[in-house]
Amino acid sequence: MMKKVPPYAPDELLAKYLAGETSSQEQAEVENWIQKNEENRFYFQEIKASWEATGIVDEEDLKMTDLAWNSFQQKISPPQKRVLFPQWMRVAAVILVLFVSGYALINWLNQNQVTEIPVENLAETPKSLDLPDGSHIALNQHSTLTYPSQFEGKQRKVSLEGEAFFEVEANPQKPFIIQAGPIEIKVVGTSFNVRSFEKENEVIVSVNSGTVEVMDGDNKVSITQGQEAVFNKTEKTLSLNFASNPNRDSWLTGEFNFDNMPLREVAITLESAYRVNIDIGSLEIEECPIFIDNLKKSETNLAEVLKIITINHPQFNIAQTSDGFLIMGEACGP
Repeated sequence: MMKKVPPYAPDELLAKYLAGETSSQEQAEVENWIQKNEENRFYFQEIKASWEATGIVDEEDLKMTDLAWNSFQQKISPPQKRVLFPQWMRVAAVILVLFVSGYALINWLNQNQVTEIPVENLAETPKSLDLPDGSHIALNQHSTLTYPSQFEGKQRKVSLEGEAFFEVEANPQKPFIIQAGPIEIKVVGTSFNVRSFEKENEVIVSVNSGTVEVMDGDNKVSITQGQEAVFNKTEKTLSLNFASNPNRDSWLTGEFNFDNMPLREVAITLESAYRVNIDIGSLEIEECPIFIDNLKKSETNLAEVLKIITINHPQFNIAQTSDGFLIMGEACGP
């Protein structure tokens, strides 16, 4: 990339110098200017390289250029008196054209350069995003979506750390790809939820409409409305659940319905909605069923929800920790 022009650059003298038309005094002036500092030397080398790149290095080349130009002029306009400019002026003109063209090219490349845009949601509410292809994304708290400034090539690829709900603009010729931790999710046009937090052992993809492909290397499952795919990071397994958690997008809707749902699923749902850690102290209570209907986040805080759970299961003991809550207790009865 060309550096900026140094202050007081003697462009006319430089052009005459390159054309070999300077007097001895002018030649000395140019050479002294070139040797004055590194910036001047670099600028002169760029001008010299631009001039040499034209291939016009002697008077014979310039005559051929003049003949071609005059022939072109005769074809498009009445004959006029031929004007020959000094060689140094033609050198300056060529350099000017090259510099302007180079600037325009650099400017065009900068405007058309694809850049990666990371968007992090640090707010307490979901963040709404519209991608260049028209797809709409709702980004959960403490989540980051990275996408290109424009989708080029044969696919639309983004990456997700955290949780987001996608409404993908349909384009069968250009599938939408999400890199979510160790797995890839491929769709054409559909709506679905992806949960992929680095600290969690599972990546969960649940579909609201359409069809989604979830891939882990050579392993692949296709899921449709009401189904979900679960990737276990520890076991490196990808499985299909035919009945997905109906509260997967409750972090977005703010509504919960726990109808005979295992405690572990309830904990995941509440973690996602309230963005706090909810740990279960023993495996024997993870499958305890929870029944709570028509809860709304706007009307019920997390402490109240947990209190309702202990009313249904008195054997539970819920303690507050530094970053959330811990649920302990005895196994549920038959």
